[in-house]
Order: sequence, then C-alpha cells, then structure tokens
Amino acid sequence: MTILLVDDQPSILSALTTGIPWHDMGFTSVLTAVSAARARKILTEHPVDIVVSDIEMPGEDGLSLLAWARRSGMEYECILLTSHADFFYAKQAINLKVFDYIIQPARFEDIIASVKRAIEKVRRDQRQKAKASLDKANSAARNIVVKTLFEEWPGVETSVVYPQELEKRLSQLRHFGFEVSEESPCTVLSVYYKEKPSAREPGERFLAECGSFFEKLLQTHTASGLSCWLDDGHFLALLLAPLSEALTESLTGFYMEFFGGSDDRARMICAGTELRFLKNAVENLTEREKAGGGDERVRSMKIDEDALLESAMGQDRYLYYMRLLRNYIREHMSDPITRQDIARDLHLSADHISFIVKTTENMTVKKLINSVKMEHARNLLRSTRMSVGEVSQRCGYDSFAYFSKVYRETFNVTPSQDREKNEK
Repeated sequence: MTILLVDDQPSILSALTTGIPWHDMGFTSVLTAVSAARARKILTEHPVDIVVSDIEMPGEDGLSLLAWARRSGMEYECILLTSHADFFYAKQAINLKVFDYIIQPARFEDIIASVKRAIEKVRRDQRQKAKASLDKANSAARNIVVKTLFEEWPGVETSVVYPQELEKRLSQLRHFGFEVSEESPCTVLSVYYKEKPSAREPGERFLAECGSFFEKLLQTHTASGLSCWLDDGHFLALLLAPLSEALTESLTGFYMEFFGGSDDRARMICAGTELRFLKNAVENLTEREKAGGGDERVRSMKIDEDALLESAMGQDRYLYYMRLLRNYIREHMSDPITRQDIARDLHLSADHISFIVKTTENMTVKKLINSVKMEHARNLLRSTRMSVGEVSQRCGYDSFAYFSKVYRETFNVTPSQDREKNEK
C-alpha cells in the first residue's frame, strides 16, 4: 500500500515522514511532494492509495490538486490538513469525496487514527472490487480461472530466468483488484479430506463449509484472497496476508468451528511465504499432505525461501546477471544510478540484485556501481585531455568533491595525482 504526503513546508513534511511509523501501519511505499505540481507528477507515475495533503499551498492548493485527481479518475482516499475551519473549504471537500478533514496543528495520534480508518476503507473497497470482478462469472467458471492461476504460477527458478512469467500472473491478480508485487506476503491454505469421499458422496457440503470458512477468515482479518476447489475433497486458498500468530489462532479456531465436530476426515495445512514462492509453497503443501500427519488436524509449515533462491540462482546465473548488471552501469555511465534502476531494467527485485552482487562480488550494489564508474573515470583521465570536472560529470557525479573522494578511496590517489603519475 502506498501513501503520498503533500506539504509546501519541508519541516512539516519531514516531521510527518519521520514522526509516524508508516511501514508499521502496512505501507510499503511513502512518497512526498513539496508542491501540488510535484504531487501531480507522482500521482501520474505511481498508483497511490492514500494522500495526506495540506490545503493552503502557494500556487495550486490541496483542493485544486484533489479536483484534478478526481477529474482524472483517481479514487485514492484523501485526508486534508488545514489551519482554518472554513465552511467553503469543507463544502468543497465534501463534493470531492474527501475521507477526512483535520484542523492544524494536528497531533500525530489524530493523523494516525484517520489514516488507519482510511486503510480499512481501502481494503474494504479492494475486497468489494475483487468480489464484483469475480462474480461476473459463475461459480464453476470462476473456479477454473483461479485453479488455472495456481497451476500456471511459475516456480521461483522460472521466475528468476523469465521474470515476465511471474509478472503475467501478478497482473492477473491486479486485474482482480489486488495491489500486489512479487514480494507481497501471503498465506497458502489447503483444506482436504484425509480419505477421499466416495462417488456417492461428492463432498458438496464440505466445499460449501470451506467457502464459508474462508469468507469468515477474510472478514476477520480485513484481508483479501482467492480460493478454489481442486476436487470434491480438496480446497485451496490464497490469503494476501502474512501468516501471523493472530492468523494462525484464527485458522485453528475456525477449523474447529466448521470442521471440528462435523467431519473428522478433514485436515488443514498452511504456509506463509511471498507471492514469488507461491508455486513452491503449493508443491510443498501437496508433498506434506501425501506424507500424512498422523492425528494432527491443523498444521503449519515454513517455506525455506533462502534455499529456494540459492537453488534458483546458482553461480552460473549469478555470473550471467553480473554481466547484465555491469553492462547497464556502462550504458548509463552519466546517470546517477540506483539499485532500483538496475532492478527495473533486469526485471528482478532490488533485494535479488543485492543478493547476487553480495554473493558474487562480496560488496554492496553501491560499491559495485562506484567501482565500474571509477574504472571508466581512470580510463578517461589517462586517454583524454578532459578536465577532472568533465570526467566527474561524464561518470554521473554532480559533486566534484564526492567524485574525488570515491576515486581516492578506490585507487589511493586523487584524480589529478593519477593523471600526473600516468603522464610521467
């Protein structure tokens, strides 16, 4: 989930950014803008769920920004901050479907409480949107769609080599109204018959109870997800939430409520992971089901994600990606390159990039970028008559002092000393 903070005063913006535990509240991205113009650019380039904006700003104010967003079809929840309890502002805010209107100076507690309510509304709207999308098909057709999604989800090894395959499946989830990425936490849940039902007993009641069980789980944890039945005695579900202690308690409690006394053949097993490991998690669940669990009726398991990544990204692949990574740096030598820039180009996560560089080169991505750029800088200093300042700019360093510092740390001499030494 993404939040955008808008205020023309940098001090207030800094206080909002650092003074509130946004990530603890569930935000994976916290964006900031010091003007309505900058906010427009961010909203055009990034999907945003919640905006907290000052109203009184020079040039375009917060209400004008919101009016533009609504005309552009943006439906984010907006919380406005203002120093004046002005009726004109309030009337405009109501017309623009503002979620909340807070009078400054506002305590962090008031802002946090308002944002938490907005989060609940966003999640509720997402669930309704997903349900409306799925309800367009009948139950059987919907089951085929979701079952196919599970079956065709790529394993982590395939995702590493062909990241577009994973992105294709993530796009399908987004089409259902779920805002997800490859690293989104999730819980995979399987409810199945220890002994398969006979032909005379198709298990319709069992599947209906599984559906009710999953629906109650979603409502209790204000989460979203998808489910399907693999056959008359096997129900599979994906909950877009981490396998927390509270969720584990709910799973056990709801299991006893729905299946504890009605059918002692039913078993449940679950695993917490990230969406990029979904295929592997389902396969592990299936293996555990076949192995049996004695009389244990509710089980949870851990997915060894590090082992999966290590297996999927062997040394040969490391070297392959290192070549691509170095090529990217050379092709963007004059740009201020970041880890995220490389990740987007290689269709990998930023964490994957760090993992590859650390494993192969035993250094950080930043140090690798500087290393490649310094080699290029040394070549320019020794083969051209460019000034040191020009070389610095050609290598993407706006600060001459920083360029010189990195150069000295790399080669133990300053750029000027290196050139003089080479000319002797």
